[in-house]
Amino acid sequence: MLALTNELPRELAKYYNDDNTFTQAEAPRVIKHYCCPVCWGELSEIYIQGEARVVIACPVHGNVCDIGRIMKSSAALMMEKAHFQYAVVIRNLPDLWGQFRDQPKKSRAASLAEMGF
Repeated sequence: MLALTNELPRELAKYYNDDNTFTQAEAPRVIKHYCCPVCWGELSEIYIQGEARVVIACPVHGNVCDIGRIMKSSAALMMEKAHFQYAVVIRNLPDLWGQFRDQPKKSRAASLAEMGF
């Protein structure tokens, strides 16, 4: 696997066509509004030497034309939904997470004494 850089060698350009590349005008908008559908990570644009088109890829999962892409706003909504489901999961798995959920709250004085103040 090639390390992601900002340029692809000219000999690899034959593997990329209009179906799996973007124009240099489209690329900034795609990178601004979309993210990787697998890891929700940022996308990068990679220039093909001697070509007017660019490849947009996730550094880990590859070309977005192969793996797809999702809107960053959709990823943010899924993250928010997962955050609210966390409490339900913790409540439903007390045998696994009970030590985190069932701890009695310490007083401020007890916490300071425990730290040596």
